[in-house]
Amino acid sequence: MAEYVTAPTRHLAAMPRGRPLEEAAAVPLAGSTALQALRDIARVRPGDRVCIHGASGGVGTFAIQIAKLLGAHVTTTSGAASRTLCLALGADEALDYAATDAFSGGRVFRVVFDVFGNLLLSRVRHALATGGVYVATVPSPRSLLLTALTLVGSPHARLVIVRPRTADLVSLARFVEDGRLHPQIDRVFPLAEAADAVRHLETWHAHGKVVVRTRAQLRGWSERRPGGAVQGLRGRGWHPGVSW
Repeated sequence: MAEYVTAPTRHLAAMPRGRPLEEAAAVPLAGSTALQALRDIARVRPGDRVCIHGASGGVGTFAIQIAKLLGAHVTTTSGAASRTLCLALGADEALDYAATDAFSGGRVFRVVFDVFGNLLLSRVRHALATGGVYVATVPSPRSLLLTALTLVGSPHARLVIVRPRTADLVSLARFVEDGRLHPQIDRVFPLAEAADAVRHLETWHAHGKVVVRTRAQLRGWSERRPGGAVQGLRGRGWHPGVSW
């Protein structure tokens, strides 16, 4: 992490107008991952039934909203404390993974998006519709092999490897500006506490994005309680930030 970086212009886009930089910093990686996984790889269409596994983290909170923007019926899995957040973001059905198996009881999905990264295709195969797609986020020899083995036949296993695209960033910024996409921020840390930010992220209990502010003190930030609503910055003093 650094206060200044260089990047190719083809990887950049203007941040959403009128939004704090902390929110803008939370969008590119997680938002692009969700957008490319659902729109480009799974090719979600209106009416599709989509399950987002591990929906309360950074990518998951964007995936709920983007799936709804694409017209899908969305089922989420998360901890019990995150169900309210998932429903508030638009999920049609929010399941506590410890109490309910999303892949039993007759549920059938065209898309299973494994954001958390601990599912196996063998576990969800029976819950995928004909021609269904299982999308993983964690590259591994197994996921690469499954992708190759399911290029033909059904269901399909795919791996999302996010690519920086200005057009996608412009689309995400427009969704934020229009109020159709709401970045969820769990906590903001100053750069001096970056190690604490990583440790917090590694608990797997973050609800939304973890942001590191690279300059200035955290004046005016109200942290969200787990499962509650996000409150933004009060007042001024926006500064560059990075996020996970």
